[in-house]
Amino acid sequence: MNYSGDGEIAKSVLLMLEMVMMMMMNMNNYDDDDEYDDDDDDDDDDKDCGDGGGERCWKKRKKKKKKAKKKKKKKKKKKKKKKNKNKKKKKNKNKNKNKNKKEEEEEEKEEEGRSRGKRR
Repeated sequence: MNYSGDGEIAKSVLLMLEMVMMMMMNMNNYDDDDEYDDDDDDDDDDKDCGDGGGERCWKKRKKKKKKAKKKKKKKKKKKKKKKNKNKKKKKNKNKNKNKNKKEEEEEEKEEEGRSRGKRR
């Protein structure tokens, strides 16, 4: 292949090589602890905790269990509250039904009394 241009390709290759060298030097100086905190690397811990690892894994599992328990308790409380609300509605409905029945019976008795009174 013929290239025209006073070493443009050679310059670009040298530039790329220089960038790669800089990147490699940066990688050698890279330190995990300086980059991020313990709280941010939750996903990485899961991989290390597969064999039941150290104290950190134990704490994490405990925290997850506690969270799940709290969520379950909250759900149960909500369900109970809803159940009580429905019970109350049903009780009031039955109360109103009984009240209406009594009123109807009283009205019927009054009407019977009036009709008997007119006949006499």
